[in-house]
Amino acid sequence: MMGTITNKATELLATDASLLGDAVLDGLTVIEGTAGLWDGARRLSAAARFRTVADILAVEPWHGMDAHVWQVDEHGDLRYTGFHRDGVNTCVFRAADGAKLGPLVLSALGL
Repeated sequence: MMGTITNKATELLATDASLLGDAVLDGLTVIEGTAGLWDGARRLSAAARFRTVADILAVEPWHGMDAHVWQVDEHGDLRYTGFHRDGVNTCVFRAADGAKLGPLVLSALGL
């Protein structure tokens, strides 16, 4: 069941981020990521303020990707995966208070 929901959410996230304009975020969003580079992986983290989930989706966290996927994973986290010739870059987005953004995304999508 979660796989079906995840696949549907991924499809909707990829095709119409505007559906998430009503999913308002309060406070900071923490971004944790890993860059897969030709000389190894590098971890990074940051915090930013986004007004809505759609604002997160409007800005690719990694530039120059050959392809990318947004999804709500099996843990309820909002996750970005970008693919490029040197490897794979990933980011997980969470509210700074530890809340998971995935349930908010699924709710805004009506799932």
